[in-house]
Amino acid sequence: MGPNGKVTSGTYSRHTLRLGRQGEQAAAAWLERRGFEILARNYRTPFGELDMVARKDGELVFVEVKSRLQGTHVEPEASVGAKKQRHLIRSAQFYLHRHRMEDSPWRIDIISVLWPAEPCGGKCRWWWPLPWQRPRPHLYHIRDALEDAQRR
Repeated sequence: MGPNGKVTSGTYSRHTLRLGRQGEQAAAAWLERRGFEILARNYRTPFGELDMVARKDGELVFVEVKSRLQGTHVEPEASVGAKKQRHLIRSAQFYLHRHRMEDSPWRIDIISVLWPAEPCGGKCRWWWPLPWQRPRPHLYHIRDALEDAQRR
């Protein structure tokens, strides 16, 4: 927090990174409970990063995870615009080529993670030292989030 009581950019970025990491952990656990095998996390390509690569029933699933606090004006999945979609598609194609899986069925899913709003008016710290202190997020799975025409 800066001297004027406002959140500084360094604090905000740490907060955002922490929220994103915790969202990815929650999404991975959620997928595993539903029978997905997580093959890779934070897989870097020349076109960007894939949050997760998973497999279920013989289909590869490239997962983009978006985390937000409830009450924000933009739903998490709305932040996956045309440019991000192009990066996801190119990154997925790069992964498929690198692993010699070009003929495998695949799709791109989005998992939207909404965390409960801060109960203390923005004065809380967003890390939870003990697991039972962590609020439970709401997860929304958007299957095959990009149209087939966009993937080609």
